[in-house]
Amino acid sequence: MSKKISMHALAKSIEDEFYNKSENGKVSPSYKTIERRFMQFVGSFGIDIKELKNKNGEIYLEETEAVFVQGIIAQSLDKKGFVYKFLITGELNELDLATLLEIGDFMKYMYEYMTDKMSDDDRDSYIMDLNRNFKYTALLERENIYRLIDALYLNLNSLLYSHQVSLLLDLKKVLEKEFVRSNIEIVLNTIEVAQIIKDHKEMTGEARIDYDYLNNDDIAEEYRQRDRDILVFLEENPLIKEHIETKLNMTVEELFK
Repeated sequence: MSKKISMHALAKSIEDEFYNKSENGKVSPSYKTIERRFMQFVGSFGIDIKELKNKNGEIYLEETEAVFVQGIIAQSLDKKGFVYKFLITGELNELDLATLLEIGDFMKYMYEYMTDKMSDDDRDSYIMDLNRNFKYTALLERENIYRLIDALYLNLNSLLYSHQVSLLLDLKKVLEKEFVRSNIEIVLNTIEVAQIIKDHKEMTGEARIDYDYLNNDDIAEEYRQRDRDILVFLEENPLIKEHIETKLNMTVEELFK
């Protein structure tokens, strides 16, 4: 059984880490600063810090959790770090290529930070969670598609202008067709997922579906994230939301929360 690490012990470890890195041995963050950074990090995921405290008001983390959190907090104390820019200053508030590169560097940092401090499986699981939460790979591929279209446009320069326009219109038709197809697929999939969740709740009497039966934490979390994303999608698309609520005679909040 892995031992628990207290927040105070974690803070002391971070203090020592920064003390050892400083040139004069005087740069060391206070416990209050570390605790505040931890609360900001937890709050960014919509988690109430009170839920993490025991009856004595103390916070204890599993060993792997402590390593992960220590890496995050260390980044939040580094003014050049992604977490500091993302959580503290808010300067990384646009998902442009520069931000994606920062996220990529941050994930590489976390990968290296956790290596040899926990099992490879645990490390990879945390990296997968970060990727999922930041939607890093999906956003990076979106950026690559934008750049590919730009590159395609530049490649047309040697063609007649009328030919350039014709090729671009053909590409536009392909994208429009895919957009319509994906819209239909998303709506049908959302209805299907909503029906499955409703049936599960009615059969089990459970208030929510937790996906623990999948016996795989990473896969279960991916399903939970999908449900959270569906709820956001429906709140942003009131007509689809109304259709599903009418069809299933339940509010989407009842279904996906």
